[in-house]
Amino acid sequence: MRTQTSALKPPDGLLTLSGYGIRIAVEHRHLVVADGVGRDRRSGALHRATARLKRLVVIGHSGFISLEAIRWLSDVGASYVQIDSDGGLIASYAPRAVNDVALRRAQALATTTDVGLEIAKGLITDKLEAQRKALQMTGDHGSAVRLIADAGRGIAGSATADELRWCEATAATAYWNALSETPMRFVRTELRRVPGHWLVFGSRHSALTNTTRKATSPASAMLNYLYAILESETRIALLARGLDPELGVFHALQRFRNSLAHDVMEPIRPEVDRFVLELLATRVFSAADFVETREGSCRLAPDLARILANTAPRWAARVRPVVARVAAELNRRTTQVQAPDVPRRPRFPGTLHRRVPGESAPDAPIAPMPRCAECGAPLSRARYGKCLSCERARQVALAPKLGGVDELARLRAAGNDPAHGGAAGRKRSVIASRRHAEALAATGRERLTAEERERFRREVLPGLSGISVSALSGATSLSKTYCSFIKRGLRVPHVRHWAAFKAAEG
Repeated sequence: MRTQTSALKPPDGLLTLSGYGIRIAVEHRHLVVADGVGRDRRSGALHRATARLKRLVVIGHSGFISLEAIRWLSDVGASYVQIDSDGGLIASYAPRAVNDVALRRAQALATTTDVGLEIAKGLITDKLEAQRKALQMTGDHGSAVRLIADAGRGIAGSATADELRWCEATAATAYWNALSETPMRFVRTELRRVPGHWLVFGSRHSALTNTTRKATSPASAMLNYLYAILESETRIALLARGLDPELGVFHALQRFRNSLAHDVMEPIRPEVDRFVLELLATRVFSAADFVETREGSCRLAPDLARILANTAPRWAARVRPVVARVAAELNRRTTQVQAPDVPRRPRFPGTLHRRVPGESAPDAPIAPMPRCAECGAPLSRARYGKCLSCERARQVALAPKLGGVDELARLRAAGNDPAHGGAAGRKRSVIASRRHAEALAATGRERLTAEERERFRREVLPGLSGISVSALSGATSLSKTYCSFIKRGLRVPHVRHWAAFKAAEG
């Protein structure tokens, strides 16, 4: 069996596996991966500290991934994407970076207001403009360009989602008809092995299904793969922004479909088309680059599939600004997407609203505005129970008991603040240093061994991901800054703190 280990080092944080018998597992703290077809196999091992893995893309459905491998990917913050051999997106996982409930609420209500329609108009307008530029760069398609321009003008006057879809469909028909005769070059000596309909771009719809699924031409097969990669990167970008990839504003909601991802993909699709058109113009393909199934559909060979999968960072960079724009539009218009017929109760800072059992939301009592206990003035914060003026008057009245305001100012100017700096600060420093030295003496050594550092990363660090920095600081008496470094794996604490960390994990 032939094995290649160097080929599995992830360039730019992207690792693509394809073929049959794909294996993803953890052995001896390393992520062990293997792929290939027949006797042509590849294998390799990745370590958390040196791999710098950001994306793991699997093309195919034969093989396995262990639960420990999924945890390993989660620990390093890597995303996992699986694409079927026919170009369909099977699975996509990415750690959620933002959990913004208000943003998701605005997203859910956008389809019931004009917010969703306005966002969809902007996305489709950008898509049609990109399609028009793509046709102008690839040849003389004057009539198709004019039809797309007319459809773009119709989008501005669309009052419903159905009208918007009709304009988009009209432009799509002209666009794909113009590209259908684009030639595709194969090695001359292999032309007898190539079906005739493979020599041109062909129809975007499959002759088998009359949809884009199960492509019957190589160009459509490449587009299906690239669109699946774009969909996975869009889903990852939406999760990172705190949006729900399945709750769309333009595409109809269907089970197991990332409707919002399909919405956000629209302006980037023509750029994917241009990439394929440039590939058709510059590359001479081999019959071995594609595989024809027994039913007549066309699929990509593993080598070509890996080449296309390696373009994932390119589409990730292009889709992130679109996702940011959609999120900003939803945030900007959050106040316009309130739930219908449900009045919102006013909320004052520093007060806590609680619903009385048995009462409905509209009839729940409104908590009174907090007021100063001394003068009765409204409070913006109820922390001290007094307004700012009354609190200052209390401090002035208390100052003579502490030696007077003038005496306190003189001590602070001399660097001898009795509360914070000066002698008090030096005293705290001496006490902290003594306690640290006593703790080190109790353990018998100061520095950690390499085995202890690795044991902390393996046994303790994974359990800290769900614990806040404040909780870790309170449990260990370490600073919040140092606890944040520990949680991100940048620092390893002394052994004496490990028990406190494990107790915090609970």
